[in-house]
Amino acid sequence: MNRPLRAAVSALVIGVCFALHNTAFAGTTGVVSGFVYDRSGRPLRGADVVIFDLRVPNESRFDVNSQTSESTSAMTDAHGYFVFISLKPGYYLVRSRLAGQYLYCPPRVIVDADQSTFVSISMVDRGMLVVCSPPRYTGPGAAAW
Repeated sequence: MNRPLRAAVSALVIGVCFALHNTAFAGTTGVVSGFVYDRSGRPLRGADVVIFDLRVPNESRFDVNSQTSESTSAMTDAHGYFVFISLKPGYYLVRSRLAGQYLYCPPRVIVDADQSTFVSISMVDRGMLVVCSPPRYTGPGAAAW
């Protein structure tokens, strides 16, 4: 191979490598994290947090079938913090459970690739009357209460 052709092929290979480098490392998953609090604002340690993959964005919050929906669970730490990593982009519903506490209005979140969505979950005592607003989605950069 002559010298100018070799230089052109080398430049082309290097250009392709740089172009593919950015796409090869582009993220394909997102993160949902947050805190679980009791009604007075104290963090709840040891709460079980489950995130359900909603197949349809307008799926009713009460129609999520835990037997057929894809889900992942985590437990809150001493500060009431939880995190879900490597979630595929889409629509999710977050539920939390703890003995003596009740979550009536589970938040919905949007997961985008390479983005983090934060949500704060407030639990109430069993038997308290809670009126839920119509479901809305919280996306990256916004907080849901």
